[in-house]
Amino acid sequence: MRGRATRLTAKVTVIATERASVKLVMPRDTVTLVVTVVGEPCRAVRLLSAGDGPPTKENIVATQTCSDATAIFEDVPAGSYRACPGAATCTPITVTAAPPKQTVEVRAVVHP
Repeated sequence: MRGRATRLTAKVTVIATERASVKLVMPRDTVTLVVTVVGEPCRAVRLLSAGDGPPTKENIVATQTCSDATAIFEDVPAGSYRACPGAATCTPITVTAAPPKQTVEVRAVVHP
């Protein structure tokens, strides 16, 4: 993804003086994801891997700043994610392989 490197992790066991190998498979088809934020002003949106819990360095896929309440993520592989316009608000989203440009609307909620 442009804007911030995508974090994909894999664990590999390496034994001293022995060779280790890893096979990386990169998705071919990616889309442009447009996230529109409603409810509160938008500074940035984090795209997280699917799941629960707060954003951590392990589950943040990408971060984009907002312009006119919109964050644009390019080169997003199909899959399940969470779009988080604030620390307390994440919305589950699904990105499909087509169409090449997809738009989702998420609501930012500020908890008092």
